[in-house]
Amino acid sequence: MAFSLDMANMVALFMGSVAYGINVVTFFTCMHALLRPHGRFKSIYTINLIMTVAALLMFTVATTDVGFILNHDVKMFVDDDIGTLPSVVGARSTWWTMAHMSTLVIQTFLGDAILIYRCFVVWNRRWVIITGPVILSLTGTACGIVTLALTSSTLRAPVKADITPFFTSLLALTLAGNFISSALIVFRIWRVSKRSSPYKTNLGQQDPLSRAIRITIEAGLLYTASALVMLVTFAIGHNSHIILARLIVQIIGITFNLLITRTRQRDVLSTSTATAPMIPLERLVIKTETYISRDPPDKGSRTSSRPRSASVYAGPGSPQTQEPTSSRSESSTDGIV
Repeated sequence: MAFSLDMANMVALFMGSVAYGINVVTFFTCMHALLRPHGRFKSIYTINLIMTVAALLMFTVATTDVGFILNHDVKMFVDDDIGTLPSVVGARSTWWTMAHMSTLVIQTFLGDAILIYRCFVVWNRRWVIITGPVILSLTGTACGIVTLALTSSTLRAPVKADITPFFTSLLALTLAGNFISSALIVFRIWRVSKRSSPYKTNLGQQDPLSRAIRITIEAGLLYTASALVMLVTFAIGHNSHIILARLIVQIIGITFNLLITRTRQRDVLSTSTATAPMIPLERLVIKTETYISRDPPDKGSRTSSRPRSASVYAGPGSPQTQEPTSSRSESSTDGIV
């Protein structure tokens, strides 16, 4: 049986709803990590406003997109509005077709912007590093805006042959920019980890930099794989690209939420490790003997050599050692090693 438009829209509603449910859970987990990490709310001066606003915007766009999907399917299957059927890029324009496309363009731009910002921070705010990803992101967004303009029937009747190159460019540029930004972040962290490896003392513990690399790669793969599959399905003209278009709006938000949450877990783990109680030192007794030698005495004087002993205390927990002492011992000193 062919994968018809009716089936694609029904599956898109189901898959988009499932993905939105995951997005809701990860969103509240992300907001908890940003606003209430230690069981109490942060002050307004310590909140990461950029990440908080980005999370709210992505969740708002994702919620709006699910509402548009529901409205589209109700009109198609309940109201029997035949005009809603061709809901593919290049079909007859309706307001919800434009809404679908706008949510995809906005969410893609937000995902690229946050990824570029992370790359900018990791590279010590060096503008030259993010020049390439910024150009790719802006060009892709421009292609998305052109697609929206060509899809709008207020200008002229949309023609799929005119729209396809711009929409394909949007997906390809997003894919390339995401890959380059993620690769730059991973390379930067890997280089810092390699340079600092000779000075690491916690060899038996998990390296936080290695964990950061793994988190970045996992998040990048989830988003990149979705964009790649959507690009391929749209290029070959398969109707499953409708499903991917609805999923990728949710996946961008899910990827961001998981990244913030897992980074917060890494920080908590590092803090708990750093504040772990120290192991008590064992008692260490060191015996020292000092012999004093003097010049030959004058006639009638006496010279003696007397040993001195000292014990050094290195901590509680070990048996004490009794040293032989003499009534001629001069001093005994205690200290911490």
